[in-house]
Amino acid sequence: MILLRGVMRASEALFGSEGHRPRPPLNDPSDDGATDQRRLRVMIVEDELFVAMHLESVLEEIGYEVTGIVSSGESALEEFSLQKPDFVLMDINLGVGINGIAAAQQIRSTGDVEIIFVSAYSDAATRTRVEAALPGSRILSKPVTPSGLKSAIEAHALKRQ
Repeated sequence: MILLRGVMRASEALFGSEGHRPRPPLNDPSDDGATDQRRLRVMIVEDELFVAMHLESVLEEIGYEVTGIVSSGESALEEFSLQKPDFVLMDINLGVGINGIAAAQQIRSTGDVEIIFVSAYSDAATRTRVEAALPGSRILSKPVTPSGLKSAIEAHALKRQ
């Protein structure tokens, strides 16, 4: 298990020196009049490679578009400004640098985006920290199920309408 965890932490190397795997920017959906029919776009912020890959697979399976995967709070801020996703799936503990809660606060202050936290830590203290920083935010416990993830995104999508 220790070796596997070490391999998973190698995600920085696998994601690249910047700690992220960006997607090319999409064409503006307003250009073709398809804004109502476009798929919801989700950015993943997760420092564990296999968890990030699982989330990407689940999101694509249930019909969402993954705009990019980043492994640090700093990379999340940069990627968000480039991609402008509808949703951000944010791990809370991201290792070195800014944590997921602080990154989420900065992202939320720049635009109208829904943030769903995904964490192995769903204790009362963590929930209190998240609620104090971003009231009304949802925390999904790892491992995330496809139905749980879909329900969380759909609930937030309804709030946006």
